[in-house]
Amino acid sequence: MFENLDPLVTCAICAAAALPDLQGLYGKIPISIESKLMPFQQDGVRFILQHGGRVLLGDEMGFGKTLQATAVASCIHEAWPVLVLTPSSLRLQWASMIQEWLGIDLQIYWWFYHSGVDPTREDSTLFLQAISGR
Repeated sequence: MFENLDPLVTCAICAAAALPDLQGLYGKIPISIESKLMPFQQDGVRFILQHGGRVLLGDEMGFGKTLQATAVASCIHEAWPVLVLTPSSLRLQWASMIQEWLGIDLQIYWWFYHSGVDPTREDSTLFLQAISGR
């Protein structure tokens, strides 16, 4: 079936096929978040869950990536901590929105990709990775 594909592509396809379908967790999204999702965002959240949460969400600015990612995170709360990779200029916005939409106090630890600091903390609920343009 994969004989004509590059081995890396074959490996990626096999790994993706092995991921669990988490669509059944969609109902765990708090109504306060689900009611804010537009139909295309609901589809996006379902797609992310269908692929075991392993997707690259690359929508244009203003299409609600933060809300969709927060909705997915609310579905998989048992698997926390969550790692969020964001440009440095958006880290406070992400933290603020996540705290507002989930309505919980988060222990947020920041670190910058260029700093080389090891941020691993066992008591973390969320890691925000700020990506520097330097």
